[in-house]
Formats: sequence, C-alpha cells, structure tokens
Amino acid sequence: MRAVDLHAPEGEQALGELLGRYLSALKTHLTQARKLTPDYADDIVQGFVMDKILRGQLLAHANESRGRFRTFLLTALDRYMFNQFRRDLARRRAPEGGPPIPLDGIQDLVGVPPASPFFDMAWIREIIDETLRRVKQDCNSVHRRRYWTLFEDRIVNPLLTGQEARPYRRLVSELGFSSPMQASNALVTVKRMFIRIFRDVVREYANDEQSVDREIEELCAILSEHSVYQQGRGPR
Repeated sequence: MRAVDLHAPEGEQALGELLGRYLSALKTHLTQARKLTPDYADDIVQGFVMDKILRGQLLAHANESRGRFRTFLLTALDRYMFNQFRRDLARRRAPEGGPPIPLDGIQDLVGVPPASPFFDMAWIREIIDETLRRVKQDCNSVHRRRYWTLFEDRIVNPLLTGQEARPYRRLVSELGFSSPMQASNALVTVKRMFIRIFRDVVREYANDEQSVDREIEELCAILSEHSVYQQGRGPR
C-alpha cells in the first residue's frame, strides 16, 4: 500500500483504516504518559475519532504532516484531551454515566510537549506486528511455510519474546531443507522480505522515500534505548 493521497476519492477512507491500526498506541499514551484510567482513555480516544476524524477536518490536514505523522497525530490527540479537560473543569462534574474525571493536576499537563516514549514504543510494536503478519502471509501464499517457521524460530521468537531457538541442524532436518546452506539462504530471503515489507508499512504514512528513511532512522534510535516488547507483548 502506498502513502495515502487524501485528494484521491478513496484517500480519507484509506487513511482512516491506517489510523485504526494505531489506536492502541494512542490509548497507551493516555494511560501511561497521561495517567488516565483505561476506561477514560477509551472515552477520549473514541471521542477523538468521532469529533476530529469522522466529523472534523483532521484527516484533511494529515497529508501536510505525513512525514511526521506520529507527531501530528499525538499532538492532535493531546489538544483534544486538553480541550475536554477544560470543558470538564468548567462544568465541575463527572461525565454522565462514567468515572470521575481526574481533575487534579490537569492544569499542570497543559503545554507539556506531546513526545511520549510509551506512544512511540506502542507505535513500533504495531509496525513490527503488521510487518510480521504480512511476511507470514507472503510466505504462506508462495508455499514457503517452512521459510516462515525457520525465520520465526531463529529470529522472531528469540528477539521479541526471549524464547530459545531450536538447534539449527534440528530445524534443517525437521523442515525438510536439503542442507544447512539451503536453510541459510532461505533465512536470508525472509530477512530481506521483512526489510522490504517493513519499509512498505512505514511508507503508508510517510510521504516519500526520504521521509521513510528519516522515519526508520528515528524508529531505530528509539529501539536502541528500549525493548520493543518490554511490556511482554509478543507478535500477534
């Protein structure tokens, strides 16, 4: 999928679908960085989607910031959250049928930069999960299930879940490779597939190849300081 063009008839729908993939990252930001309860974070995210995306003009401005789509999206969410807080402060009441709003300390949050390692890590997890899903799908579609199994056992599980890989020669035999060299070549093939598809996933919200390169550099810098699955979540 190419980067979304909102001027195309299908653009807004496609970008809406793209955004849907990362809603969990938005909720993670609200619960971890902004310290909202999960239920209240859900209310904010749902309201954000309804008011700013479905009814508003948020997506109409997304292309202008597509190279920094994460920052654009997080800033828009924080602004929406702060506006909701201000309304609730003015009304001095809890949302109807919901939990009390955490009014204490809200004013201290206003103006805080939107940068959020929680959000960035959740975003990266979604990119990696989506990339792995597509790699697996592609391997299966061309009758290379054993390629995926080898890649999953030797690379994915040890790196992302800490699971110990099975002995290489045992895998070669179990998966029906004629030699360790053939299995090694298969592993190289899937690694290249992962890199290509990873770029494809990033390209869906980055405008051009230069933007893709910058985004990947930034994501790698984040990964150098944090574990992708530090919260114990493995690939879907």
